[in-house]
Amino acid sequence: MDALDATLLDAVMLKMSLLYGKRFLGSYVHANEQIRAHFGTELAGLSEASVRYMLEHLPGDSVPNVRQLRALANQRPVVIELAQLAWSPRKVHSHEKREALAALRILQQEFIDGARRSDGIAWALRIHSNTEGKSRRARELAEEVLRAHGHLS
Repeated sequence: MDALDATLLDAVMLKMSLLYGKRFLGSYVHANEQIRAHFGTELAGLSEASVRYMLEHLPGDSVPNVRQLRALANQRPVVIELAQLAWSPRKVHSHEKREALAALRILQQEFIDGARRSDGIAWALRIHSNTEGKSRRARELAEEVLRAHGHLS
């Protein structure tokens, strides 16, 4: 796993040092570079927004360990921008409606009829062998069924 981005890691180490001082630095017996490497590995994959959230919500009374820092970063609420929710309907042309309805009629005829309902492969083979007068969607559905069952490559 890659380490946390160096700039973000610098920000984490600086904030921890400034906020907790000797309580943070003195709680490890290893060299600063080893601590830094460990923090970088443990915090790998966090987004900049998650690290920022973590640094803004550090506890004041106790020095969190690196696993607690990661858990804190993962508590960041997800904000969905209004622009991401924007949806504009696509205008459906009448010929597309006709093709879709024709495909549905064929499916209804083929699958509601009790004799044909149980054998979708036979329906697909019939459609595939005689495409004349069949809608594009019916042909596509037949090909999908046949490919799924290994009848077409």
